[in-house]
Amino acid sequence: MFRKHRKGFSALQHLIVWTSLRPGQHAGELIGEAKTRQADVSPDQFARQLPARAGQTQMYCTLWLQALDNHGGAKAARQNGGDACYAWLYRHDRHWLMAANQARQRRQGNNSHIDWRARDRKLVRLLIRLGKDSEDDLTLPRRSRNWFLQQLPHRASIEHHLDQMPLCRTFLNRYAESVGEFQIRRLTAAMQEDIRVGISSRRWELEKRCGLEKSSMAPLTTAFIRLIGRWIE
Repeated sequence: MFRKHRKGFSALQHLIVWTSLRPGQHAGELIGEAKTRQADVSPDQFARQLPARAGQTQMYCTLWLQALDNHGGAKAARQNGGDACYAWLYRHDRHWLMAANQARQRRQGNNSHIDWRARDRKLVRLLIRLGKDSEDDLTLPRRSRNWFLQQLPHRASIEHHLDQMPLCRTFLNRYAESVGEFQIRRLTAAMQEDIRVGISSRRWELEKRCGLEKSSMAPLTTAFIRLIGRWIE
């Protein structure tokens, strides 16, 4: 628990430590003691570096530079077997380590180089195909703007750059299903099921099966029910 020094403790973790190291002491007393106690270690002590044997620092520096070149960045290098080397350099030559990481950092992406116009055309064709393939499936969840975006690759990037993709934005504004349209689709599916099994449900029965309540019913749904009322009353 204490090795994760860069993360703050949750309330439960604090309680575990308090009850283990100070059993029986009230939490308020511990908090008050922590507020009034002076730090025993000065901040300068954390910046001190450990001594190293001759040639040892050069060896670790060479290994770390190779790891940076092989994996393209400090995070990837640490995740692929370089964690021990990173830790040694952090304790013995931190300034060199930070400078090397910054100098060898590989740029992961640059949105300014993306052809958003071409991506817009490609994705809107995919959206059109999704719309056609799903328009007859009455059992789908609401085909909202988010539903369409979730079917696309790299959904988060697309959502954040819709202002650069007018074709996709126009499609979503026009074909994303509203709450009223979704409620009507559910009612339609229920009525088709009635026809299939040869029964005739009343209005309140259809509303109950579709989970519709007066308070949550969209005006479009109310108008639809009024239109078909003579067949389901």
